[in-house]
This record gives sequence, structure tokens and C-alpha cells, in this order.
Amino acid sequence: MEYLWEYTQKLVAFVILCNILKNIMPDNNDAKIIRFMIGAIMTLIMIQPLLNLKGVDINEIVNESYNRINNVSLTRSDMYMKLYESEVNNILVSNGLSGDVSVNCNDKDINRIYIMIKQNNNNLTDEEIDTYVKEQVASVFHIDRRIINVRNI
Repeated sequence: MEYLWEYTQKLVAFVILCNILKNIMPDNNDAKIIRFMIGAIMTLIMIQPLLNLKGVDINEIVNESYNRINNVSLTRSDMYMKLYESEVNNILVSNGLSGDVSVNCNDKDINRIYIMIKQNNNNLTDEEIDTYVKEQVASVFHIDRRIINVRNI
């Protein structure tokens, strides 16, 4: 009987926590993923008595799911970083320039862009390249020019 009482308390506490989280979450793609995981965890909690009869450890399943969510987040951030770097390289190539690009970002938000120009096929001065590249990149990404660092090698 005590097991049933503890189980009911866990279920009610989780439902209350889920409702609080759903009310404070913004509506975006991350919220959809979180809602999906909440539903998956809720399903696991509801079938926990059956799993306990079979000897399955529910905590291990939840921890594995949590680790997978964190890995998806890292992978997504890396994908945005590579996408941004590729787009900046395309801007350079389309303007007769080549160089190394490094982008620091948190998911979709760009924190800083570092561009090291190696080759200039336009006979432009370093200052002209700096201004032009910053204008092009800032207009494509809709960001402030001050977070773009351009160096000529």
C-alpha cells in the first residue's frame, strides 16, 4: 500500500512540475522537444509499476534520455556554427577573398565572428577589405558590425 502512495505522489508532483514548465516555456522548436521528453518521461512514470515487476530500472532509462537531450543540444549548436562559418566563407569567395573563419555562437545567436583574410584578389587596401567584409557579413546575419573581427595576413 505504501508503494502505491509513493507512486501516486511522484505522479502528481511530476504533473504539477510539467504544467509549471509548460506555462513558462516560450513557443519554439526547443519547447516542442522538451514537451516531447516530458511526455516520454510521463509515460515511463505511468508504466513504472509494470517495469518494476519485470526488474527494469526506470532511473537508468531517464538518465539515458537526459544524456541524449544534452548531446542533441551540443550537436545543434555545432551545426549552427558550421553553417555560419560556411556562409561567411561563401561571402569571402564571392568577393574574391579567401581566409579562415571562426564563429562563436550559442545555438542561433552569434556572439563573435573572427575572419583572417589570406588572399585578396581585388587589389583593395586592408582598411577597405575590413569595412567591406564587415558590411557584407553584418547585412547577411543582421548583426552588429562590432562583433566581427577582420584581420589581413
